[in-house]
This record gives sequence, C-alpha cells and structure tokens, in this order.
Amino acid sequence: MIHELHLKQVGPAPQFDVRFAERLNILTGDNGLGKTFLLDVVWWALTGTWAGAPAWPQRGNGNTSISWTSKGAPQRPGRKPQAWIAPIRQGYGIGMA
Repeated sequence: MIHELHLKQVGPAPQFDVRFAERLNILTGDNGLGKTFLLDVVWWALTGTWAGAPAWPQRGNGNTSISWTSKGAPQRPGRKPQAWIAPIRQGYGIGMA
C-alpha cells in the first residue's frame, strides 16, 4: 500500500504531494486536473510500468523527482527509465486499406 506520493516537476503541477487515507480515497475534480495522472503514477510506483503514455517531465527544469512512502519507509524509483514511442510511428497503427 502506498501511504504518500511526492512528485516534483512531473505532470500538471510543479509539485504535487498526496497523503492517502488508510481505506478509501476518492478523487474528484474537473477534466484535466490530474486524476488519471495520479492513478497512472501510483500504478507506475507499484509495478514499474506505465499504464499508457508516460508522465513527461516539465520542460526547463532538470530536478524531476517521484517518491512515495510505503510500509512506513520512503521509496524512490530503482528502475530503468522507460521510453514510449507512439505505435503509429513504429508502423503498428491502424491503417486504411
């Protein structure tokens, strides 16, 4: 279980810190505010893979970081960075005959 999530220069906000409740967390808000992004980052923290297109670092700042607290101990990614290339660029897109 992830207890806290800390993002810096990743996604829709310069910094984003979340403390999760023990049992139930409800995400609400208008479109484009980062609800799905938050779920994608939690998925990545737990599995090491992106559910879809990755959360790209914001331009102009090299101090990007993602960390989380799990089992009472702070965690940082210990995985190799992943690249995402649009399937259409690799020739896997759906074509018209």
